[in-house]
Amino acid sequence: MWLEPAQPPAPQALHWQGEAAMHWGGDEVRLVASIGAGLGRGCLEDAGEVLLGPRREGLRMRLHPARPRRELRKLCQEAAIPAWLRDRLPVLWVDGEPAWVGGIGVAAEFACAPGAAGLVPEWRPGGVTPAPPP
Repeated sequence: MWLEPAQPPAPQALHWQGEAAMHWGGDEVRLVASIGAGLGRGCLEDAGEVLLGPRREGLRMRLHPARPRRELRKLCQEAAIPAWLRDRLPVLWVDGEPAWVGGIGVAAEFACAPGAAGLVPEWRPGGVTPAPPP
């Protein structure tokens, strides 16, 4: 059994303007600089609009370049994300396309190339910072 306090509706979308952390409702999404991992930094910086917001109806995403685009519902089932939590998942939208979904991963079209500058999104529900490894 999993018990959680009642959650307010998903927060409104926020425009990303290069900051390393964004507060989205009671959650936090960090974008950690990396090389060859996460989202391609150039994809985000060259985009017309980058938003952190809730999912939209009909969201489909490809996690691997050789695989087809799949419904968020199926991706959530595979990641064992319960149905009641799916409306609270943060989505990073790049020019109207889902580039990253919290708990799911980065869309293949926006993945960082090996050796290139990237940003690894980290979703922290409730703004909780994970404990350092022992």
